[in-house]
Formats: sequence, C-alpha cells, structure tokens
Amino acid sequence: MHVAAAFGLPQVAVFGSTSPEHTPPLNPKARVLWLKDELKLDCMPCFERQCRFGHYRCLTDVAPQRVELALRQALAD
Repeated sequence: MHVAAAFGLPQVAVFGSTSPEHTPPLNPKARVLWLKDELKLDCMPCFERQCRFGHYRCLTDVAPQRVELALRQALAD
C-alpha cells in the first residue's frame, strides 16, 4: 500500500484490525475501506493479527464487490 502510494498509483487500502487514522496511504488517488462506523465493533481497531473473538468481521465483512467498486472509482479519477 505504501509503495503504491509513493508512486501515486490508484489503489484501495482495506483496513480491518488496524486503523487508517495511524497509517493511511498518503496518496490522493487512494481509496480507504474501513468499516468501523458501519460494523460498530467495539474491538476495532485492535491491531492484533488474530481475532480474540474468532470472527474476523472487520475483514470478512468487506465485500469483494465493494473493493472492486472503490478501485473502479480510484481508476476513474
């Protein structure tokens, strides 16, 4: 993500257990997907590699179609 941002490439950065508030792509062509406000999971962001609750919803609830749409928008801009 950061290498693509450095080259100014259109991209979609998907955040789950981490936060775009701390390490966002520094690129105006980047789109960020982070479902914290939608999912209302109190555990987000936890910054853990393994979900302590075992559900991984912060990532599994990001639909591939949504990522594709965000990428299409980034490419169109």
